[in-house]
Amino acid sequence: MAQEMLPKGLWRVLDGYDVRSFGTACPGCKRDYQQGERLVVAAAREAKAAEWRVGSIVCSECHRRSFTEEERRAGAEQLLVDVELVATPVALVFNGETARVLDRSAATSG
Repeated sequence: MAQEMLPKGLWRVLDGYDVRSFGTACPGCKRDYQQGERLVVAAAREAKAAEWRVGSIVCSECHRRSFTEEERRAGAEQLLVDVELVATPVALVFNGETARVLDRSAATSG
């Protein structure tokens, strides 16, 4: 199965994104994020918007692999992405080159 491509606009948002805006630990298991681990990111953009927004981040150990029916929003394109965390001298950031799409929920009307 071919790897689904990450939309260019979302790649620009994720590459170099500092996870500290969501804290330094997984909200699911409370374990601190470490360099080199993979995190699962939920991102969305409204149907007519150009900009993607990061909605949540959890560690891959919490096994989130798809959106639940309750999480799916009509009128918004949503992606669940697995991406590697790297350390810089001042931040913990995503390496956009390592991003993989886990789940996609297309925008629908209604």
